[in-house]
Amino acid sequence: MARLHPYKEEEEEEEEEEEEEEEEEEEEEEEEEEEEEEEEEEEEEEEEEEEEEEEERRTRRRRRRRRRRRRRGEEEEEEEEEEEEEEEEEGRRRRRRRRRKRRRRRRRRRRRRRRRRRRRRRRRRRRRRRRRRRRRRRRRRRRRRRRRRRRRRRRATEISKVFEEEITPGFTLSHSKEHIDVTLGEEFFEKQKPTEETIKTTVPGTPPKLETEDVVADLVEQISELTAIIEQLRRDHQVTHKQLEKDMEEKCTEMQEEHDNKMREIQGFHILEVNNLEEQYKKELRNERATAQEKLAAMQKEYKYLKNAFRMYQDSISDEMEEKWLRRQAEWKKSERTEREKALLQQKQSLTRRFEMELEEQKKIIQNNSFLLGRVYEQEREEFQKQQQTALENIDMLNAKIKACVLIFKKIISAIEAPI
Repeated sequence: MARLHPYKEEEEEEEEEEEEEEEEEEEEEEEEEEEEEEEEEEEEEEEEEEEEEEEERRTRRRRRRRRRRRRRGEEEEEEEEEEEEEEEEEGRRRRRRRRRKRRRRRRRRRRRRRRRRRRRRRRRRRRRRRRRRRRRRRRRRRRRRRRRRRRRRRRATEISKVFEEEITPGFTLSHSKEHIDVTLGEEFFEKQKPTEETIKTTVPGTPPKLETEDVVADLVEQISELTAIIEQLRRDHQVTHKQLEKDMEEKCTEMQEEHDNKMREIQGFHILEVNNLEEQYKKELRNERATAQEKLAAMQKEYKYLKNAFRMYQDSISDEMEEKWLRRQAEWKKSERTEREKALLQQKQSLTRRFEMELEEQKKIIQNNSFLLGRVYEQEREEFQKQQQTALENIDMLNAKIKACVLIFKKIISAIEAPI
């Protein structure tokens, strides 16, 4: 029977699984790097906000220091003017703060939008990666199936390609591209039954020889020859190996000696060159020091001259600036006074106009109210007169009735008293 070599299926599957694990680790590392980048961006944004707050604090401190310095050496009018300026500056600061807040809000909104976009992109990337993984897995599965099918086909073809030859009965030799197998059957160990022809041909004086014994003897002789050849080759190989080791040691010693000699020569040459270069550099340094000292002396003289000239120029500029500042201050005070007077006049005129308008409006209101009150008074007087007339008429009627009642009462009394 023929024996086949097993293919390395398990090793290939393990290699594919390792590749998948490496790809998954790379993807996890990419995700971690993206998260670290997000954290770094957030930290940078926080640092920028802190820097802006620190700058605002520094500006406030500087302004406070300036105010204190000005208050120490200035008069009360200047302090009032500075307070007005400070109020204006506070209004400007408030506006700036509002603008800054708006800008920060806009930046935050933009950052949020960017973060959302990044998250969406990451989600899309993750989906794409998952799809790619699924596709890769499917492809790998298909490849594995194809490989298995190919292996099965190869096995079938190799089995079909195995050649078997029967050298002797019970001794079969099968060889393929990779293996050579020999199988000994039961027939090889059993003795053959003599046929009629062999019985006829055999001579009673000569014993029959089996072919199997001849084959076994040949194989034993071949094996002994092969073992002798292998031992001889091993001895020859040891001898050649020892000779090569000796030759290599001799060559190594020669090469080491040559290398040492060359290194000594190079070191001596290098030392000479270094000494020559040191002498040259020392000479150049001396010359450069002398020239540098001369230049330094000339520069010091020029510096002193320029320093004195700059002091004179600075004094003249400071005097001119003080004069200009005093002129501007006087002009500014005059202009401020005129502006104040103009503003007061404008306020006075506006107030007088408002007062006159209010007086006219009140007069009109009073006139209208008086006219209405006169009308109401006349109407009420007429109504009262009418009520008085009706009351007088009622009184006359009642008096007449009373008189009639009295007469009747008298008549009754007289009628009662008459028969008595």
